[in-house]
Amino acid sequence: MNAEKFYENLLTKFKVNDAFEAWKNYREKLTEYIIAHSEGCRSIAVLGAGSSNDIDLARLYNNFEEVVLFDIDMASMKEALEKYGLTDAVGIRCVEEDFLGLDKEDYVNLIGTDDPAEELEKMYKKVHDYKFDLGGRNFDVCVAVGLHSQLNAMPDYLVKALDMAEGEKLSRRIISENEYITKKMNDAIFEAAAWKVFIGAELLEERGGASNQVQGALQASQDIVERNSRGEIRIEKVVPMEWPFSPAKKRKYTIGIIDISCIRFKTMF
Repeated sequence: MNAEKFYENLLTKFKVNDAFEAWKNYREKLTEYIIAHSEGCRSIAVLGAGSSNDIDLARLYNNFEEVVLFDIDMASMKEALEKYGLTDAVGIRCVEEDFLGLDKEDYVNLIGTDDPAEELEKMYKKVHDYKFDLGGRNFDVCVAVGLHSQLNAMPDYLVKALDMAEGEKLSRRIISENEYITKKMNDAIFEAAAWKVFIGAELLEERGGASNQVQGALQASQDIVERNSRGEIRIEKVVPMEWPFSPAKKRKYTIGIIDISCIRFKTMF
């Protein structure tokens, strides 16, 4: 098996070709909520922006003085700008940012290895050593919708797609990293956000009649609840929305939009 070719073919399966049309109602509802609950805010960062089928960039552009998109895939972000007629717009820009620290070579090595457990340990050491920030600055609003569940998804997908030996043990090892990875992501988000954060965490996945919790999103939500309990942030509300991810494959999510004020609130006596 050609490991590199297998990986490239796998990436094509993650694309939802009819996403822009299929997600229209969800996109409108999500974008409207973000704008309506960011009154007075001037700058907004969208993390994991990708093709932006879930957030209307044109509406963000018309409501914020500065819009910054972050994603590992620069080509997808540029396609998104073109799709919304914003290619030459002043006040919106794309930043290529890796939130995890793994690249194509790491995944190809996992595909081709005879010792996946050892390869995973190498990968996660790299993740722990990797440092990133969001430009070392603040934005009035930070948005990350459906991001946390993607960060550590590829290793588990590869283990299952290749039916690796001791697959269950490998999957447990992968899941065990989600707490660290999502907390690290949240640290960066709350460091960069001055006023508001909107995190979209999948509460439930429905696929072919079966329902499942979503790893990554689960740990991210738990971390946010703990931060709220410590008084570091304040959860204003959690708004459930239906995300019709792939109608053709009968795959959809119930996603919770966690509306957060990211300043410390003190009781006045």
